Amino acid sequence: MNLLMEKPHSLNEIADKWCRSADYDDKELSRKTFFNHRKAIASNFSVDIDYDYRTRKYFISEENKNALHRIRQIINVFSVRQAVGDTSHLKDRILFEDIPSGQIFLQPIIKAMKTNNVIKLEYQKFGEAVPKEVRIEPYALKIVEQRWYLTGNVDGRIHNYALDRMVSATPTDDVFSVPQDFDARTYFEDFYGVFTDRSVPLVDVKIRTNETMANYLNTLPLHASQQCIAPQDDDGSFVFLFHLRPTPDFIMQIMRLGEDAEVLSPEWLRMEVAKKLRSALKQYE
Repeated sequence: MNLLMEKPHSLNEIADKWCRSADYDDKELSRKTFFNHRKAIASNFSVDIDYDYRTRKYFISEENKNALHRIRQIINVFSVRQAVGDTSHLKDRILFEDIPSGQIFLQPIIKAMKTNNVIKLEYQKFGEAVPKEVRIEPYALKIVEQRWYLTGNVDGRIHNYALDRMVSATPTDDVFSVPQDFDARTYFEDFYGVFTDRSVPLVDVKIRTNETMANYLNTLPLHASQQCIAPQDDDGSFVFLFHLRPTPDFIMQIMRLGEDAEVLSPEWLRMEVAKKLRSALKQYE
């Protein structure tokens, strides 16, 4: 699939690359074998390898590339964990990032998502004395900064609930259907994390950084829309562009960059970040 992620290839080209790959086992890739692999990929991962009759080449569409990228992220995690399990003497030398709480509810939530069953939650927000009951149609799960969040329909509106604030999560016998027009990636695409306040305007945010921070952002982007629009100015700085809604969690992330980053625009966001930084500084004066 790596070949087709790069560009379309004919069956002969795929077979030739297979013969020269490190995984080659002295068996040529026949048309029947390729078709069996193609069918298995569609069945197991819901990723279609399409065929262009005009060019006579196989390809993966952009939509399927995005789906495959998400699948790879999951596979990579399990592959590393499996590798560690196979070499138990390394288990204390390979450290995974811990997710402190909420994981006990993952299994019942995923089970309910598979069967489209409504979940009854006991949910207690920070600062509230007692939990409240919520009935939610579970649409999606998302992990942000070591916290799991459940996204779903509650009384006709989509809400996000942190698993670490759940007291209980119990699947019910009531069933629902996920709307055909709901796509989790599309739902979150304008936001940094799970603060999905659509009253915040969708804007282009420009941030200037030094070279060190630019390296960090290039290797681990803050958001899918991130672009480096000024690779390196005369003063050695870099300018990054983000197209999103600057919700409080994004503003907090900008502040974490500290002196290595400066908001250039929009002006209202620049002033908001400056205000918060001045307020933080007062605590040290």
